[in-house]
Amino acid sequence: MSSKFSLSYIAGFASIVFLSLYLLLGFSLINDDDIFAGQAVCGAGPQPSSFFSSDFISLSLKNDVAGKATISGNVNVSKATYDALGLQDHSLKLRLEPLPLNYSSISPFFEEIELGAWSLNFEGVHNNAYAELKPKIISLYGEPSNFPFENYRYGYKPVLYFETAQGTKDLAFKYAFTIVRLSTFFVPSVARSTEDYMDSSKSSLVTSDDKRTYAPDECAIKINRSFSFQFMVVLLTLFLFFPVIYSLFRTDKQPAVDVIATVVSVAAIRMFLIGPVEDFQFYKIDFVFGLAIVLSATMPLILYLWQGKTAPTNGS
Repeated sequence: MSSKFSLSYIAGFASIVFLSLYLLLGFSLINDDDIFAGQAVCGAGPQPSSFFSSDFISLSLKNDVAGKATISGNVNVSKATYDALGLQDHSLKLRLEPLPLNYSSISPFFEEIELGAWSLNFEGVHNNAYAELKPKIISLYGEPSNFPFENYRYGYKPVLYFETAQGTKDLAFKYAFTIVRLSTFFVPSVARSTEDYMDSSKSSLVTSDDKRTYAPDECAIKINRSFSFQFMVVLLTLFLFFPVIYSLFRTDKQPAVDVIATVVSVAAIRMFLIGPVEDFQFYKIDFVFGLAIVLSATMPLILYLWQGKTAPTNGS
């Protein structure tokens, strides 16, 4: 009786702590007024006074409700550049040359983005022309299986070019910048050097000359999950083990109700946090989800066997 009372006291106290933490998290999320959460700026643009009359590449990195990252943006040129390059006769394209992720492997393939039609504003005050980039879904480099503690990276150097009879001609633009607008549960940051972006290496072949600061037209972005999101995932995962705790106080040892409740909870919470199962992608947290189901089914049986062995016999 005493051990059961102590167990009930501990479980009740733990429930109060759990509820308090969840309410604290909800309060902080509701009152979070940081409009710049999930945003970052990589690179530098022209001065505001000569913004539209300058030549620049403006990129935008976003993610949609499905979690897929998309890059878009626009290219702006002055009338002098437009005429000098003969852009009315050449189809301009953008190439994103990937920055190396480590010192040993080959860099990923570059992304190619097409431009839309030019919008000419030569009669206006800015005397410029601009073209929108066609949005393209990109792949961030990371380990999704480590959810919610995964880290992503995406680094590139944007290069404008067009095809000529002599081959590809790359264009050098002074300004190139990227505006990152992600969900508030993501925390993007800009890496300024290879040491901050690339994987560390203990190889003797890697010297200090291989480590450098990125150029102004190179953009290296690191993306992590916010602490509030990670904290919410931990709390919701702990919630899945409540049916197991309930089974410790049930007089009957039939786990059917607890198993059904746990299965429904796991399906709902996994769908809410990760989304539907695609290509049978296994996340490490799936083991914890499975453990909640297994414990809800086996714990009552284990308790039944243990109580059967420790119960006093008649005449003892």
